Amino acid sequence: MLQPVKILEHNKEHSFKVKIFGEELNLCSRCLGTYTAGLIFFPLFGYLFVHGLVLPFYPVFITSFAFGSITLIDYATIDIFHWRTGDNRMRLVAGFLLGVSAMLYFWLLPVSWFVRIGSLLIYNMVAILIAYLSERRMKNGTAQTHHG
Repeated sequence: MLQPVKILEHNKEHSFKVKIFGEELNLCSRCLGTYTAGLIFFPLFGYLFVHGLVLPFYPVFITSFAFGSITLIDYATIDIFHWRTGDNRMRLVAGFLLGVSAMLYFWLLPVSWFVRIGSLLIYNMVAILIAYLSERRMKNGTAQTHHG
């Protein structure tokens, strides 16, 4: 019954346990934040777009970039550089800001649809590559653990 939600259940170490319809799920913190923001801001920003809201390029781009960068910084300082330990609440907030960033970029950045969709596809390919390399590193046992 909850098969679409299963996509969020890929990282049990960084998840929130949630019981839905009697089924316990371990929802990835960052992904939960990202999809929650998407569900909230997709219709909101879409409505603004359809009704002709035009914002200047640089404020939208900088805001979108800054919000998205928070997730990258959160991920890198925990999983790549091991400078700190992770916190699921921070992952949730970083994921939420990433979702806001993506929806802001997709709906309100004043560029062509080709540029919007193309750049989001590139972003997704980079994210998949990072996830693949991280998973591969974990499987090979080359990941360091952070102590401190």
